[in-house]
Amino acid sequence: MIMPDQLFLNEEKIVFYEQGKIWIITRDVIQTLKSVTEFVKRRIEDLLDYILTRQLTDKRLIKKHYY
Repeated sequence: MIMPDQLFLNEEKIVFYEQGKIWIITRDVIQTLKSVTEFVKRRIEDLLDYILTRQLTDKRLIKKHYY
């Protein structure tokens, strides 16, 4: 597992360098991935909270709603 991970990190470093002439270190790539992951996780949690707050709580209303 370590070799594919390191390959990915090295490819990302090269892409960043080619795009912006910025040489980044492995820690920068990892921090970027963590930030994106946290953002996506928060957005999914917000979406689920929104969906759950709109759910019908009364079983009679649920049956009436679906039938």
